Amino acid sequence: MEDAYYFYDIELAILGSNSSDYADYKSQTRQEYSRMSDEAYRTKRLSVSLNLETYLKERHKN
Repeated sequence: MEDAYYFYDIELAILGSNSSDYADYKSQTRQEYSRMSDEAYRTKRLSVSLNLETYLKERHKN
């Protein structure tokens, strides 16, 4: 699970960037998964977002 924390930290770091960097990130991420349909991509990204939410709640319980 420790490896997942690094992934989540990377995912969260982009949210603190400026809008241009975030737009580039979104575009590059979508391009990386271009083999996926738009619907499948959105579903997977939503799953990542929900996992991030769970991660944050667990990490900041105390």
